[in-house]
Amino acid sequence: MVIDMKRAAVSILIMTNCLFCFADFVTVSGTKFFLNDERFRFLGANCYYMHYSSNEVIDDLLTSAKQMGLSVLRIWGFLDGEAQCKDKKTYLHPSVGVFGLSEGLTGMKDGFERLDYIVHKAKVLQIKLIVVLVNNWDDFGGMNQYVTWFKGKSHDDFYTDEKIKEEYKKYVNHLLNRVNIYTGITYKDEPTIMAWELANEPRCESDKSGGKLAGWVKEMSAFIKSVDRNHLVSVGDEGFFNVSSHLQSYGGFASWTYSGFSGVDWEKLLEVQSVDFATFHLYPTQWGVPEREILSYGLKWIEDHIKVAKSFSKPIVLEEFGVHKSVRERAQIYKLWLDRFYDLDGDGAIFWMLAAKGEGKDIDSDGCFPDYDGFRILNDSTFEAELFRETAKAVGGSLN
Repeated sequence: MVIDMKRAAVSILIMTNCLFCFADFVTVSGTKFFLNDERFRFLGANCYYMHYSSNEVIDDLLTSAKQMGLSVLRIWGFLDGEAQCKDKKTYLHPSVGVFGLSEGLTGMKDGFERLDYIVHKAKVLQIKLIVVLVNNWDDFGGMNQYVTWFKGKSHDDFYTDEKIKEEYKKYVNHLLNRVNIYTGITYKDEPTIMAWELANEPRCESDKSGGKLAGWVKEMSAFIKSVDRNHLVSVGDEGFFNVSSHLQSYGGFASWTYSGFSGVDWEKLLEVQSVDFATFHLYPTQWGVPEREILSYGLKWIEDHIKVAKSFSKPIVLEEFGVHKSVRERAQIYKLWLDRFYDLDGDGAIFWMLAAKGEGKDIDSDGCFPDYDGFRILNDSTFEAELFRETAKAVGGSLN
């Protein structure tokens, strides 16, 4: 009788969640996203700290996103290495072959349970998620943690070492086949997840041709497709070009972003059939563009990427962009960038980054997540926040 009651409770939970879920997954046809047979365009936000946060913080972030009309959030789905897990008091991938919280650890959160809760709450609020699977950078462990585990010699061994690649596949397979404890739905069958993203800003400077990175992207995107036939897959790269006669940097500024310097060839990545849509980032100040040229550089960067993505017949997402708060015309730059992006038929833009409540070490005097990098956006009365609310409404991506 007890077993039957438990089964009934799980069935009720699944049915309750299904009342709020989307009828379909986000799909791709030609250069456009579709949801329930209608074109899906959106404005979204990056929220990288959700997966080690409390229910209260997660709820506040998702509620803020919903109030702003944002319909897609890009989140981290990784936390690699014992030191990183301890620092965040959240266990996802502490060591080789170990996934989640081991028995006997007290005062720690299970990172997979945190992801379960995020997916569950996003489902209720009808917000789609893009989940990133590893970081190019050392924050939250990243590729160098894999290299350290397997005694590699350099960062770029991540793309070629067979043991490293196998560990990445094991982690991804574990996540895709996990059953959410709140919804009862396997991740690979969950339509709240819009896409899996192979990595955050992958670079491979040891191979300026971009071929090594493209080979890894081909292998890993095909692997995900072999496990999960439902979801879209993207790279998560910054959109750097290789030397090309038909594209040149605006005014010669940040010319390295067009030269193959970082071992990324955006066009090679778009050639991979198992990559469903194009991604690119935009940070002119961080890339060495003078403040007076930020607007113009960004406009050309947007135009070049949309033109190339359309030539490959793939949707395009400006999935990270930011202007530092010290730039006086920040709100106006954001407006003109977004106007150009959507006027040229771009599909989705995701600003960096939406913050809400903070906790523990991550809290400022107002009780919010600190503005560590100068790009923070709150759901408040600032010009930037109001612009994003207006843009989200105009684009029509809200799923209300």
